[in-house]
Amino acid sequence: AEGEIRDITLRAMKALNLRVAAVDVVEVNGEYEVLEINSGITMEHYMRMSERHYMRGKDVYAKIIAASLA
Repeated sequence: AEGEIRDITLRAMKALNLRVAAVDVVEVNGEYEVLEINSGITMEHYMRMSERHYMRGKDVYAKIIAASLA
């Protein structure tokens, strides 16, 4: 399931020519479908959940910034 969700997410982003996005995927009758695509991400709530999540979020933002400057 994880690979299938990743595949549909990447295909949706590619169709819209997005390098960074938040893609909401739902399962309907046993099939995964894209519900919504946001061309930006917000990880504020996730990062508040724990120190581990904070560090992972910080790493994601650092990678986005580095990629945009490359």
